[in-house]
Amino acid sequence: MTLETLDKTKFGKREAVASLYRLLANPVRLRILELLENRSMRFSELMRELAVNPKVLSNYLKLLMEFRLVAKSYPHNVYVLTPLGRRILREQIEAIYDYLHLFVKPVVREE
Repeated sequence: MTLETLDKTKFGKREAVASLYRLLANPVRLRILELLENRSMRFSELMRELAVNPKVLSNYLKLLMEFRLVAKSYPHNVYVLTPLGRRILREQIEAIYDYLHLFVKPVVREE
């Protein structure tokens, strides 16, 4: 469900938050946000870094743009993290990473 769809429905805040978390539940989409936090990137750079199918990447970027977390900057044709995307990444995702660190122990390989 996109933000535009949510605007036209009778869903409330909980449904909107759940939709956003479903969007962020994909590791590749999270990685896109993390990559764009450091610098703007062209589609080809994201392709190279993520090693995903171009159609998949295009779809992921479209979803992230619909939720206004990522924007395409013209005339340079680069993708950038929006201020809202940066805020969600820093305040929400990093908080979840910190929370999980309390419970998830690093994998130690035995040799």
